[in-house]
Amino acid sequence: MQHPHEGRTAFEPFGDGRWRCPITELVTVSTPKHALWRVFSRRYRSPLNPPRRTGERTDAWCRFDVAGRATLYGASSQRGAYVESLAYAQVEPGSLPLDEIFPDVDADDDPVADEWRALFHMAPRQVPATWRTDRRLAEVVLTNHDHYVDLASSDTLGVLRRSAHAWAPKTYRENTGRIDLASITGGDRPFTHAAAEWLSQQALADGVPARGVRYLSKHGGDLPCWAVWIPVPVGHAVDETVANYAWTAQETPIDDRDVHLQWAARQLGITVR
Repeated sequence: MQHPHEGRTAFEPFGDGRWRCPITELVTVSTPKHALWRVFSRRYRSPLNPPRRTGERTDAWCRFDVAGRATLYGASSQRGAYVESLAYAQVEPGSLPLDEIFPDVDADDDPVADEWRALFHMAPRQVPATWRTDRRLAEVVLTNHDHYVDLASSDTLGVLRRSAHAWAPKTYRENTGRIDLASITGGDRPFTHAAAEWLSQQALADGVPARGVRYLSKHGGDLPCWAVWIPVPVGHAVDETVANYAWTAQETPIDDRDVHLQWAARQLGITVR
């Protein structure tokens, strides 16, 4: 199968396996040759069955989800997959001065922590064993040779700043300096959704939009992650469609003794039961 840049002189070598599109000025990378690691919920039946997004964007959408696509996320390492999946458990209910915000809350009360315990039967920063048993760790291999926008590239960030008027939320349009590595890897979903939507529509030098993005985990620059945008026509099964772009090399239960899981928990300051 031909490499995506072979015979395509329109793309300029940028070094380190990256390429620059002379039309959009976006920096891209090719489909990774290594497998991606993905933690997925068993309720989706397969690691190749991410939700297809339709309608208006909501907070339930993941960071780089795009309307009309099923976005397959994966990390280049098991550590990256675990740390991205467990980051939610870093929530620290007692970190906010709730008594200063709500007049009916006493200084020693923490209703957020109380609700957390009621819902999950665990103290904050404790992940119950059901988190593991309800999920699997999968190794996924991408089969298509495509372009992925390198979101860690300073050139790519520059393009996003210069084009902010066309896609960014108002606060970012008014201050394009806010568009940086921190914001693109951060938790502002309306911002990252808008960036993903705009990038998915940009035709590159060969006339084809990028298949997705490569980005860095906010937990470390040595934890690259990938988001793969897969169009799923209405009426088509997601897993069957995604199988045209990837296959599962292996799928294993999540063991609490897994050294990569333990590493991620230690970095996040949490405990996984």
